Amino acid sequence: MKYNYPKNRRKIDLDWGDYDNLVREIFTKVKNYQPDVIVANCRGGLPLGVHLAHLLGIGTQNFGCVTIVRHIDDKIASDLINPLTKGLLLPNIKDKKVLITEDTVGTGETLETIRSLLKNDGPKEIRATCLFLNERNLNKDWIDYGKVSTDKDWIIFPWEK
Repeated sequence: MKYNYPKNRRKIDLDWGDYDNLVREIFTKVKNYQPDVIVANCRGGLPLGVHLAHLLGIGTQNFGCVTIVRHIDDKIASDLINPLTKGLLLPNIKDKKVLITEDTVGTGETLETIRSLLKNDGPKEIRATCLFLNERNLNKDWIDYGKVSTDKDWIIFPWEK
């Protein structure tokens, strides 16, 4: 598939080796947290969520996902809209440690929306992790990440090629 990526952004083109290195770096950060449940944001958080679930030994019964829509359409650099919850498939998270997974965190609004939704079900604790965290969110100590990104970056994941 041929994309016309935004010309005003620096492309970060990840291959599967780069991705695997990022996941393993993230794993070293989240393994001490010992989450009971992983909740992946669909679509972007699913690869990381599944990968970490295997590394952490978290089974299917403790894996969930939430669909938050942030773009008008699937076109490259589509305009953002306010987070809109479209679907929620969760295991029991009451009194459990939850880890939210996402590919990139830009404004942070999607993660904040997911976190608010999950708080309603009484988890013991909520943390999040992502492959790339925009520098404006570095003050959020509840988010672990692989690399820092900026508004000038455009990340191309191996599954997008």
